[in-house]
Amino acid sequence: MSTADDELIFLHTMLRASNLEKTMSFFEALGLQETRRKDSEKGKYTLVFMATSKGAPEIEITYNWGDEEEVFGTFCIT
Repeated sequence: MSTADDELIFLHTMLRASNLEKTMSFFEALGLQETRRKDSEKGKYTLVFMATSKGAPEIEITYNWGDEEEVFGTFCIT
């Protein structure tokens, strides 16, 4: 591997939220802003992407409409 190949690049992380507004408020307090959003009527979920600026690595917040027992997420680097 060359030196450039040794560098890890943060792509995004995803987490599930049981309360979308409170979760977004938490990340807004850390300086992140909503960069995009997708609502899926068929899938009954909302995806909110937040970052420090457009084009910066993102946090993807997944909110499933209705009650959700388990809350988890993923972390993606390359």
